Amino acid sequence: MRKLRLIVAPAVLLAVAAVPWPLRADGPAPTPRAMADKQLADARALVRGGKAADARKILAGVVESEPGNRDARKALLEAAALMKDWNECNAQTALLEPFVDGEEVSMFYAAVALRETGSIATARALVRRARPFLVSSPFVDWYTKEILGN
Repeated sequence: MRKLRLIVAPAVLLAVAAVPWPLRADGPAPTPRAMADKQLADARALVRGGKAADARKILAGVVESEPGNRDARKALLEAAALMKDWNECNAQTALLEPFVDGEEVSMFYAAVALRETGSIATARALVRRARPFLVSSPFVDWYTKEILGN
């Protein structure tokens, strides 16, 4: 009986070793959230590089696969605003409202789109709230002046 055990144990180990094992050289497969986070980081880099259209394609996919991903929606709002896609901006704004503290940049991009589509009063309220937290630039300054009427 002892011999039988010696023969069975190696056979089981060989059977397990022969089963294809999905191994990755760089570690375990990423989770869907980790993949979305990487895509979000890649899209933000594209926006910083002036490639908002490429970023928008990535972000649209992330938002489609993760509708509750607020960060992806805010990034899509930004990319769409830089592309002057006011309909996309307004769609994302409707899904993001109400904006919370810390989302002043998104408030600004939403306000720009609202201004461009004629919703000046709503845009004005968003810019007033976001203004103290915005970094001055020709783009920000021009739209702030246009929206607030200063």
